[in-house]
Parts: sequence; structure tokens; C-alpha cells
Amino acid sequence: MQKFRSGFTLIELLVVIAIIAILASIMFPVFSKTREKARMSSCQNNMKQIVLSIKMYTQDHDDSYPIGYYQYPSNLSQRVYWTDALMPYMKNVQQFVCPSDKHNMGAPDSISFGNEKIGYCTNPSLMPPFVTGFDETKITKAAETLLAWDSTRMDFKSPINANDRHNEGAVYGYCDGHVKWISMLAMPSDAPQLFAIATGPTQR
Repeated sequence: MQKFRSGFTLIELLVVIAIIAILASIMFPVFSKTREKARMSSCQNNMKQIVLSIKMYTQDHDDSYPIGYYQYPSNLSQRVYWTDALMPYMKNVQQFVCPSDKHNMGAPDSISFGNEKIGYCTNPSLMPPFVTGFDETKITKAAETLLAWDSTRMDFKSPINANDRHNEGAVYGYCDGHVKWISMLAMPSDAPQLFAIATGPTQR
């Protein structure tokens, strides 16, 4: 009588496991990038809302951008940031937090004292500390002038040092209201021009 074999041999099991491991190593990066694209889309929505809120602020304040931050002389530990100025237009603290920012610990319970949890920074040339913001009407190349970008916190940094948390790239918002992702791998060749535009908007 012919005997039928049941089950798998050890070698067959090892081959199956090896195939599964190879497929997993191929698919996991794809899944990871797909998830990150979803988070990047949310970040772009946040950036869009931030940029539009800044533009609404300028319309209500004689075309001037918000002050980057102000420090109370009577209490040096207390600062009011640009995020405070935008709250009447945003009304959602969570929009200041990038879903891919691994440094944040959730939405800040206080904007002024939660700056380390803010996932974006703004152009210090347009929104400097202590003094009135730049006059929006003097920007002649709004579509090329950066207004805000991804950051680990709301420090005033160069866009060259933006956080590349979105598939090795960052989300940037411009003065004309548009938002786009830029690969940090392409940044070295674009950096001089990008930095010049960000730190020296063309004036009439």
C-alpha cells in the first residue's frame, strides 16, 4: 500500500519562511511610505491653514505680518508667539502639530508655553521677534517667498535646516498661499536661492 506523506519537511518550512521574509522586506518600506504620504497630506493641510491664517491676520492688521514672539519685560519667562496671534483664525491647536513630528508630545495645552510641541516655524525676516512684522505689500515675489516650513519646534531656523520627516522631504508654505513638498535631497542645489528668498524678500 502506498503511503502518503503529511505535513512539510524542515527544509520546506525554511524555504517558505525565507520567501515570506523576503516579501516582507520588500513590502514594509512600501507600506511605510504610503502611511507617511497620508501623514504628509495632513501636514500639508495644517500648513495651508497656517498660511491662510497668516494672510487673514495681515488683512486685519494693515498688511503687517505677526510678530515672531514678544517677551514680557516684567516676566522674562513668558512669551507670546505668532501662534497666539493666529488662534482667532485657526481655533484648533492641533493644526500646529505635524502628525509626523516625533518630537511633539501631542497638542500643546498652551500655545505660548508649548513652543516645543509646535511642528512648524515661520520666516524670521517676515515675522521677526519683538518688532512689527514685514509689510506684505512690499513682497513682489510672493509665490517664491517662503512663509513657513516643517521644524522640530518653532525656532527661527533657515529653511535649509527644515525637518525632513516626510519621506526625506519637508512641507513649505509660501506667501501667496500655496503649499508644496520639497525633497531635501534636492536642497543643496536650491539652498542658496531658497535661503536668499527666505531671508531677503524683494522690496519695491
